[in-house]
Amino acid sequence: MLSVIGKLAPDEEKLAASDTQRVYGGGGDWHATLRKRLSLGDTYEESLRRGWNEYDQRARQLGVTLTPEEFARGVAGEMIPLYNEPAPK
Repeated sequence: MLSVIGKLAPDEEKLAASDTQRVYGGGGDWHATLRKRLSLGDTYEESLRRGWNEYDQRARQLGVTLTPEEFARGVAGEMIPLYNEPAPK
């Protein structure tokens, strides 16, 4: 998600590409590989960018700072409900 919204550091981008190709195969476009493997659809990235822009703009209007990581966690929580649950003890 951070890569899609332009907030992933270059070294982390390379690592994500390498790990994606190692685990899932695919060509040089690791985003396309993930979209296909996770059945995200062709409009996923544009929707995510639009969501980040709206989230960021709203935060600025409210005078608060919300990080890209907070946005990504929120989206992950919507996509994967168990993501927000505490780890079992």
